[in-house]
Amino acid sequence: MIKHKYQPTCDGKIKIVSDRGKELVINCTLSRYQTALAEYKASALMQDAFLFLSHEEREFLITGIDPLEWQTMCDEIEADEAYDPAHPDCRHDQDDLNV
Repeated sequence: MIKHKYQPTCDGKIKIVSDRGKELVINCTLSRYQTALAEYKASALMQDAFLFLSHEEREFLITGIDPLEWQTMCDEIEADEAYDPAHPDCRHDQDDLNV
């Protein structure tokens, strides 16, 4: 379920504030946003109700995590997975280390 607050901006967009305090401004009118939100609450899939948003914006509505946070988390996970001393490609014989 979506847990955020939203308000129109002075330039006709919508500012969304997640329950964690993160903000995202999306380019849509208040009425369009409210209609999509009502459709979602009435059981429409997020990608159907908010078809006009990017997948990153829809993800923010669901999780409150912005694209930069996702990228940071994915980079950290990839770095953790990149080095596995037990993996055969990461092991070296002592002879390999002596040049």
